[in-house]
Amino acid sequence: MRRLRFISAIFMPTIFLAVFGIAHAQVKSKGMFLPPEIRKTPAEKRKLLLDASPILKLIDQAAQESPLSFSWQLNMDTLLKKNDVFRELIEFEGGASIRKAMAIDTITLQRNLDTDYDIRRNFYSFSLDLNSYAISQQKGKSILVLESAQSTDKLYFKVFLDKTAKKILKIQNLSTGRFYLPVPFEGGTISF
Repeated sequence: MRRLRFISAIFMPTIFLAVFGIAHAQVKSKGMFLPPEIRKTPAEKRKLLLDASPILKLIDQAAQESPLSFSWQLNMDTLLKKNDVFRELIEFEGGASIRKAMAIDTITLQRNLDTDYDIRRNFYSFSLDLNSYAISQQKGKSILVLESAQSTDKLYFKVFLDKTAKKILKIQNLSTGRFYLPVPFEGGTISF
């Protein structure tokens, strides 16, 4: 009996160490993935880009106080089906992000003439789709180009400025013809 205890006292820890060593070796053999390299735009290159593009300069200056945000929303008598977009929000903070609000269920909408109308009040729930874009301006034109980082998609927006060219009044999606009007920024908290 003593011999059995002695053998189990030596044999069990040996088995445990062997199993632990094999398991540890298998975990260690998996390759480590490094995070992607974050490339920063040099300050001089950014300044040259902003000086060459008056619209991007306006967006950058406005972002110092509060990022610019523009919204289009559906306002007509219609029947929305599942996944129909009823509101789009474009926010300029560093780059651009487009947030699309889509219906989850079928719903009937009626045109509203209120100035502070918000279509989201008609929905108990809806889904959102968020995409990020890089911003550039076509040379010599008041057209913003939004380029998707995930694909080769490009969106073109005509920019309408006030008479002093110091404020963006509205933007228009050239492919859909939709007008986006200024709204308060709805994104995350701005931190300095």
